[in-house]
Amino acid sequence: MDNADPEEDKRYEAERRLVAKRISELLVQAGVTESKLSIELGHNKDYIRGITAKHTAPSLRGLFDICHYFGITPAQFFDRNFSLTISDAVKLMERLDDEDMEFVLTVLNHLLKKKKTATK
Repeated sequence: MDNADPEEDKRYEAERRLVAKRISELLVQAGVTESKLSIELGHNKDYIRGITAKHTAPSLRGLFDICHYFGITPAQFFDRNFSLTISDAVKLMERLDDEDMEFVLTVLNHLLKKKKTATK
């Protein structure tokens, strides 16, 4: 970058690394290759590879397209605790009626209590 502020350059590079890492994590979680994602987003097969190799950064629209592909929001993209597994579970749970949702919550609470007891 030709920016006069070295600190700004460092921040930009840190953000670019974060975006690259997050895309790589999502690819692994979804079992999708870089070339497949690139092509499905309407780019050449090396588009995502350029991002994950930290040679380039996606535009804002490109980032939104990546989020849409994985079925997540930009906020979820930047949430380090968010995973596609959680997203899939939430999507499935949204389809349940109230009775089934109560059952799922009961099971989850039981599992958490069991785990807490096992760690004592």
